[in-house]
Amino acid sequence: MKTGRCINTQKITVHGPGKFPVSLNTPAFYFPCMISIKYLFVSLLITGSLLSCAQGKYGIKKIRAFSAEQIPGNIPVDEKGQSMYKGPDTLYTIYIESTGKKIDWDSAWKNDRTYTVVTTLVAEKSLEAGTEKNTGKKIVLTPRNGNQLWMLQLVPAENKTRAPGSLKPGEIILRGRFDNKTIFQAVKGLTELNVFPSV
Repeated sequence: MKTGRCINTQKITVHGPGKFPVSLNTPAFYFPCMISIKYLFVSLLITGSLLSCAQGKYGIKKIRAFSAEQIPGNIPVDEKGQSMYKGPDTLYTIYIESTGKKIDWDSAWKNDRTYTVVTTLVAEKSLEAGTEKNTGKKIVLTPRNGNQLWMLQLVPAENKTRAPGSLKPGEIILRGRFDNKTIFQAVKGLTELNVFPSV
């Protein structure tokens, strides 16, 4: 048997005309292999269709998410001169390249925190999002001609609300309105940017 082929022949005896036995060498796994290949082909088609639909859902073409720690420039102290600094705040910024109608994003969830979303249309053809912490490489976002680039800034909400479903580690869930319908969008793969002190 040759390697890479799922065909194995075996001798089968059948009765031909006049009930005379006839011996045939028939591929024993031919039909199971054909069925397996058929289902594999159909599965690949379905998977490709789902990915295509997800990529173009609500007119969204690309999503990039970034995080950066904000260190205060002036650190307050208490009456005894002890620092009141509790550690840096993490800022989250999401850029969405899209076509068609605007999506009105209003809320976001990450870990156990709730955020409100401030959305701004980027007017520039190219935007420097920052410098990647691990590589020091500048990140420049350039939407394709005809597409729009939206900047979503997550601001901690005063009131905590329950997230829509369970959140995976490092995942952000966005909620918005599109064509008078409430929609949700999962955002994965945060890129950490360099820290810049605030004033």
